[in-house]
Amino acid sequence: MKKTAFALFVILSAGCYKARNEYLETAVTDYSDGFENYTRFPQPEFLDNWPGSQLTLSGNTISIDSTFSHTGSRSLRCEAANTAGGEVSKASILKNDLGFEQGDEIYFECWYYLNAASLPNIFIADFEEPALISSGPGFRLMLNDNGALCVERNKMNERTLSQTIAQPRVFPQMQWVRIQLEAKLHKRNKGYVKLWQNGELILEHYDVQTLPRDMIYVTQGTAAVLRQVEIGLTANSSSGAAVLYVDDFVVRKLR
Repeated sequence: MKKTAFALFVILSAGCYKARNEYLETAVTDYSDGFENYTRFPQPEFLDNWPGSQLTLSGNTISIDSTFSHTGSRSLRCEAANTAGGEVSKASILKNDLGFEQGDEIYFECWYYLNAASLPNIFIADFEEPALISSGPGFRLMLNDNGALCVERNKMNERTLSQTIAQPRVFPQMQWVRIQLEAKLHKRNKGYVKLWQNGELILEHYDVQTLPRDMIYVTQGTAAVLRQVEIGLTANSSSGAAVLYVDDFVVRKLR
């Protein structure tokens, strides 16, 4: 019995390893989008680059705005009511063909313009590795109880990483805000995360976990590959409705 179980484990592991390598052969490691090439959501050209989206409540919307932008003439507009009941309110898009491996250092940049009734518990970006058994584990950019940007890791069963400056910066409303993130990906406490808001380094944590790892009955089937970035109102768990404009998105491998 033990030999049979071991043989089955070897076969399954080999299959997963092959599938992982085949995926990485065509996966994206450098992508940017200013949303200038789209006129509406969803259109085929948009879905080619952003195959996934989430609109979880009937009144939530995603659109291409041709009247307001950071640069150029267009931006992505996301509107979401606050969460009420059992389903989290979302209005977001997903880039889900990425291939950042454990040990890679990645760079993310995006410009945001937020108009929200309440700041706490608004999520604006998720960095995830879809797994066989999970709910999109990874880390997320969240506005905390004080309205300050932090790195939330609840889906990896890890603590939230707060700002490391003496006076945490509240996320500004009704103005364009430049958010930059740099992270080293690792399933153990060998990664790091650095976060800038309008050019100021506000968060810096080393020797932390930045990729999900298998945990029985919680997260299983991970492959140590960050495959998906979700932007927009990835969750509006605040106490009021929110509108978020997104522009000049970048994600790429640094090293």
